[in-house]
Amino acid sequence: MEGIVFYWISWSIWIAVTFLLDKKNKIRYPLSLGVLLIIIGSIYTLDFGEFSISVTALIILSLTYYFIARLRKAGAIYVFICNLIILLAYCSFLLFELFDPVWVVFDRKWMLSIILVYLTLMVHENHLMRILIILMGTLNGEVLFALIIRQYQFPYIVGSLAFLDVVSMAAAVILLWNALEYIAAYLESYVNPLVKEKQNYHE
Repeated sequence: MEGIVFYWISWSIWIAVTFLLDKKNKIRYPLSLGVLLIIIGSIYTLDFGEFSISVTALIILSLTYYFIARLRKAGAIYVFICNLIILLAYCSFLLFELFDPVWVVFDRKWMLSIILVYLTLMVHENHLMRILIILMGTLNGEVLFALIIRQYQFPYIVGSLAFLDVVSMAAAVILLWNALEYIAAYLESYVNPLVKEKQNYHE
């Protein structure tokens, strides 16, 4: 069933933000509202001539460009370069899958998610930017793919539930990776002083 992964991850994030995040945190209410709008918008689409796009895709794309616009010029340029890398990788995967599906050797959602996560981790170190890059890159890749296949008269919805499944899986893996990096950094900062203290004691 398409969309089940997206709904499961989205509701999990909403519950964590609403009930686990500190009430004094300024991003708690905007983030909670944003996740709800993304969930609600997933069942609606807008048509622009022969071009169809989900409301959720428009919301995510608008939010990513809003945050990118707040970056300094050099940072924004680098993010757009990273976006181009993810865009081309995503669109290339969809084209190969369409015209030569034999090489998709296991579940496409996991295969595509792993590729996107690997590339995102390679191109940027900042935790928040990784999420923004993978969201913006995949959505722009959706738009490019829709424009390419439009000449073949294939019906396609940008930001469909199948897409949301893939991007939510990839984003969840990146969040998990970010958490592991944070834990590793915390342990390193905690263990190193203890090691130095023991060394000084033995000296």
